Amino acid sequence: MREREPLESWLIYSSIDAEQPRSPSSGNDGNAALNKLAEALAEAPPGKLDFHRIRGIYFSRFTSPDVQDHDAPEVRRLFIEVWQRGGPGSAFVLEGLIEGLAMAATPAAVPFWQELLDLSRPRDRGVTERRTYALAALALLAIARDDQPAYAALLQALGHAEEHVRAMAAFYLARAYGVPGRPLPEQVEAALADHGASDRAFTPRFQARMALRYLGLPLPHDNADAVYFLQVRLRHDRATRTLAILPDATLTDLHYAIQEAFGWDADHLYSFFMNGDRDAPHYEISCPELADDWESGTWTMTRNGEPVTLAEIVATTTADDDSTEEDEDDTPYASNTLLSSLGLVPKHKFSYFFDFGDSHLFDVTVLGVEPRFDDGEYPRVIEAVGSAPIQYARYEDDDEDGEEA
Repeated sequence: MREREPLESWLIYSSIDAEQPRSPSSGNDGNAALNKLAEALAEAPPGKLDFHRIRGIYFSRFTSPDVQDHDAPEVRRLFIEVWQRGGPGSAFVLEGLIEGLAMAATPAAVPFWQELLDLSRPRDRGVTERRTYALAALALLAIARDDQPAYAALLQALGHAEEHVRAMAAFYLARAYGVPGRPLPEQVEAALADHGASDRAFTPRFQARMALRYLGLPLPHDNADAVYFLQVRLRHDRATRTLAILPDATLTDLHYAIQEAFGWDADHLYSFFMNGDRDAPHYEISCPELADDWESGTWTMTRNGEPVTLAEIVATTTADDDSTEEDEDDTPYASNTLLSSLGLVPKHKFSYFFDFGDSHLFDVTVLGVEPRFDDGEYPRVIEAVGSAPIQYARYEDDDEDGEEA
């Protein structure tokens, strides 16, 4: 499955389909694709199957009435068989089945989405993405139909044994209530606040805090009278710099502190990936210059306090006026995100990505969180190991060779 944010795409596709319903001759008949797949599986011998050789099983964006409530068990049966068989092209078919059933927004699929949260096997490379898609599908169903079992399933997933499920359940719970502008029940707010303050793993703790922030609710802040000790190292380089920085510093403050510690010039864009994975968009906090105005329309389906239908979302996302712009204070950027709000604990590692052209990736490790020991200047370097890497090394090499930089 592709690394992307599925709910965002599904909301846009839903609005397009609501405004421009597809004709039966559009070549995207969900039932026909399901029948083709069922026939191919029935005729093939047991074991792996080359799904690339099966024609007519294109599922992307089949929606109701292509798939009705009574079709959900058949989609589930086909999904499990394809997953068990495996083979070339199976990942594409599995993704298509998930996207098709998700876009149908059928309440009958809730048990299947819950089942996917626990479906795994050794060396299952698609389990993380599959769980993300299942939670996104529950969020879409909750948004589109105000489906209470879908809301309940998302809340239940907050207590899942897998930290990734807990983390993404928090993310999608916030969207399920925030996108249509529905009131947040007290038990949901309490659950998010509890996980944000005390979940044993960083990722659900972080996502619960970001969910509270997205919904405009108070979020926990840690270590008010402490000092964070952060060790920073450019990946694939041995030199390190250890910084002492206060909890009320922003990620932008940390950006400049790192640049100064290494003697660089801080003249490029940057992002922080709080789980250390640069391919994980749900954990990115970027500098404000990277903001995309259209994204606010995708996530916000209210206008002047009134709900906006799925069909109206396209106009929201494509408008050129200032109504689609979010105030910076309401959007997590590096410039307005305090270290104390992130849920950092000793030994946690995250990434700092600087200069999207030269792609400098730094590893940041929380060495410790200790009581503030003086009133000196913060942030500051308390230990420097090794010579700082040269920022523009390739240009200096050109100069040494007598070539034009």
